[in-house]
Amino acid sequence: MAALTVSALKERAERIKELSTLPGVILRILEVMNNPMADARDVEREIVEDPVITAKILKIANSAFYGANRDISSVSQAVVLMGFAEVQNIALSVSIFSRFAEPTRMFDRHQFWEHCFATATTAEALQRRVNAQTNEGFVVGLLHDIGRIVLDQQFPNEFREIVTLAEARKISLLEAERRVLGVTHCDVGYWVTEKWNLPPILTDSILFHHTPFSCRESYVLTSIVHVADAVSKAFGNYIKKEAVPSPKDESAFRLLNLDSDKLMSLADLISKKMEHLDILVGSVA
Repeated sequence: MAALTVSALKERAERIKELSTLPGVILRILEVMNNPMADARDVEREIVEDPVITAKILKIANSAFYGANRDISSVSQAVVLMGFAEVQNIALSVSIFSRFAEPTRMFDRHQFWEHCFATATTAEALQRRVNAQTNEGFVVGLLHDIGRIVLDQQFPNEFREIVTLAEARKISLLEAERRVLGVTHCDVGYWVTEKWNLPPILTDSILFHHTPFSCRESYVLTSIVHVADAVSKAFGNYIKKEAVPSPKDESAFRLLNLDSDKLMSLADLISKKMEHLDILVGSVA
């Protein structure tokens, strides 16, 4: 197979029509999330326009996880019960999951979103645990592997070669991506999210989530996502043939002053949050 050049790969990724823009609801939710002056009314104003997002928020708000002592029947009530950030995270998750609803070829899409949601949930918990001056952990965690969906859906022959090479040579998928494409899913994710005009703190963290200290401007956020990515692998690997994991950067763990006991203390929260995934990905019926 004639290898794609990096420039040709980048051009093809950027020209994919269905990836060229994000739906307005996602952009507006991101704008609200990045606006320190926003309040619950701004969140509700954006969410109530989408009945699917609204239904899923209310379904989760009325779940046993939150233990409401009355029926939650409006987004504003959900915000009071669950918190501003939690409702935003659910809305963003539903929007992203539905945006990329097309079945994947080389891996299980539900398991892929399980990994991304676990990474997002872990990153959000970690940023609070270490008192990081950032609130973007959930967003980056949710989108950190978006480049893999692009490769799987839009470059199926190359991605099949990557998976086959990783299995045959006993190398990580990350290394196989470099050998086959000359770039990795991190680069592809960066190209796509930059095309969406997401803020550099998000796009850079996606680009460097496997090499956090290469990201000079937001290495703390990138380290949080790097650690969250590693931790979320405990919930399962969405590509079953990935026998060799991508290397971990121990410096990121040291930067966040994390040890096994601190990480284990997050496990119960993350496990309970994962129970929401079927609601977020599936129908509202």
